Amino acid sequence: MRWNVSFKDIKGQDRALSFLRGSLSTGRIGHAYIFHGPGGVGKKLTALNFAKAANCLAEEAARPCEACASCKKIASFNHPDLSILMPEKEGASIKIEAIRGLIKDIGLKPYEGRKKFYIIDGAQFMTEEAANALLKTLE
Repeated sequence: MRWNVSFKDIKGQDRALSFLRGSLSTGRIGHAYIFHGPGGVGKKLTALNFAKAANCLAEEAARPCEACASCKKIASFNHPDLSILMPEKEGASIKIEAIRGLIKDIGLKPYEGRKKFYIIDGAQFMTEEAANALLKTLE
């Protein structure tokens, strides 16, 4: 999977991309978004591109540029303000300890970017306790 693609390369998600672009252009980015759908439709790719666009150093019209340091770091999963949480191995669940670590980190300011992003890849695999802890944070 290529992660250094732009919004223009994501197909079949025009409505969702229009909404996200609108959030970026107005500067009114919500505190949480849910990317839901069947596997393989581009949820993670869209979320990563949203994180790139929000933290991109290029002019607004060119975001995400894929060339600045921020875009490159996010594409290589090395940006200090991007966290991706997923089960440690196939068939495992996301435990409450992992969510507690995420909740603790949420309270800190961005280190390098404009915004911090947390992507929970495989949220359906959270334990009930983990899901409840995350829900309380989102409320």
